Amino acid sequence: MLKMEADFERKKVTISSGNQVGEMIDLEVPVPVRDKLEDKTIRLKENRYISFEDRVIMFNSGLIRDRLFKETCEVVYKTITKVLSNEKAKGLKAVVLVGGFAESSIVVESIRQMIGKDFPEIKVVVPSSPFKAVLKGAVLFGHNPMIFKSRISRETFGIGTNQIFDPKVHNDSRKFKHKETGKDCCEKVFHVHVRKDQSVVLDSKQPIQIYAP
Repeated sequence: MLKMEADFERKKVTISSGNQVGEMIDLEVPVPVRDKLEDKTIRLKENRYISFEDRVIMFNSGLIRDRLFKETCEVVYKTITKVLSNEKAKGLKAVVLVGGFAESSIVVESIRQMIGKDFPEIKVVVPSSPFKAVLKGAVLFGHNPMIFKSRISRETFGIGTNQIFDPKVHNDSRKFKHKETGKDCCEKVFHVHVRKDQSVVLDSKQPIQIYAP
C-alpha cells in the first residue's frame, strides 16, 4: 500500500494543467492484489476515471486535475488570501511557491489564476526546484538563524500578575485586599508581552516590563 501511495504521489505532480483528453496514469499493483483482481476475488469499482488494464490500475488525469487538485488548491488559496488581505501585507509584490506541491503545473497555474484575479499587482514566482528550496532554506537557517528579519508570533506570551482592581475591567471573583497597602487588587491578570500574529524583529529587545514580588 505504501509503495502504491508513493508511486501515486510521484506521478500526480507530473500531470499538466491543460485539459488533455485521454491522459492516463498507470499505477503499479502488488502481485498478490493484482492476482486477486485478475481472478475476480477482488473487484475494482471501475468508472470513467479508474480502470484495471494490462495488470495495472489506470487513472484518468481528469480525476486528479478536476477533483483532488481543485479542492486542495482552493484550501491553499484561502490561506494565501488571509495573508494578503492583512494590513501588514500592503506593498507586497510577489508570492513564492515552494515545496513538493509547487512542482505541479496544475497547482502553479491554479494559484496564479486565483491571485491574478483578486490581486493583479502581485506576481507569483516559482523556483526551478521548489522542493529543494525548502531544504536549502532549512540548512541555511541551521547555519545562521539571523537570515530572517522577523518572525510572526504563533502564540500570545505574557506573565500572570496582580493589578489594582478596576470594576469596569476585572471580575469580582478575583478581587482581594492587599495586606500592606489596603488597596483592592485583582489577581491572576495576564499581562501581555507579545501578541499572537505580532511581528517580532529578531535579536531586538522587547520593551522592559517591571514587576514587584
